[in-house]
Amino acid sequence: MKYEETKQMFEKVYENLEKNLEKWNTNIAFKDAYDDFVRNLNKLRKLDEKKSKSLGTNIEQKNNLLILLTDNVMPVATVMEVYGNDYDKKLSKTARISKNKLLKAKDSEVLDKCEEILKKGRKNYNKAVKNAQKQKNGKSLKNIASYGLTEEMVNELEVSYKKFKKQSELVKKLTRQENKIEQKIKVLVKKTILLFETKLDKLMELFKLKEPEFYKLFSQSRKIGLNKIVNENKSPIKSVKPQTKKKKPGKRQESKARAIVTT
Repeated sequence: MKYEETKQMFEKVYENLEKNLEKWNTNIAFKDAYDDFVRNLNKLRKLDEKKSKSLGTNIEQKNNLLILLTDNVMPVATVMEVYGNDYDKKLSKTARISKNKLLKAKDSEVLDKCEEILKKGRKNYNKAVKNAQKQKNGKSLKNIASYGLTEEMVNELEVSYKKFKKQSELVKKLTRQENKIEQKIKVLVKKTILLFETKLDKLMELFKLKEPEFYKLFSQSRKIGLNKIVNENKSPIKSVKPQTKKKKPGKRQESKARAIVTT
């Protein structure tokens, strides 16, 4: 059962018990169990408030920044690959990347690859600038800048890399916080369900005859989530057909069988 449905059931039970306080507050055992229930419910409410409402938005923003990063890394990588094919096979191999694979890769893998291309792209561009004035046989030396790599391309890649890295770290932090909260919620829900099954549900039987309307309200509140919890815990029972013994062929059937064989 989903947590939202369980929480709805808890809130409905709380509402009905509060409205009918005078019917049960003289029962010490019920009151103690109710106090435990309220403590658990208040903890769940606080945990719900702590849950990051912005996690989904931040994940969406991270995905948008990933697209921007891949859009900026591909032109740099392409120039490096083509230049590398002519002058530096190792550089060409490093720069050979797939945009689709980057979009599906883990954040850490994307960051590692983009950082590598950024560093080598910057290094080769700076080298090209330094060697721009050098000549060989009266002709300019071929460098990566002459293949189309510009400082603006490298700068845009660096900016988008830093933005994606920062957003990725934020999403990781929010996700870790969310996971811790979810774990605490699971423990509290399990503890509260057990409280119902071992105390509150059983003690409510005292009111079945003397306070039928109150009992009915409580039962209806519990049914919001109780049936689903019970059904989930029960394993489906497969219907087994009774096995019927095969009858042994009688003398008449045996004689017919022999007749078929002989013919």
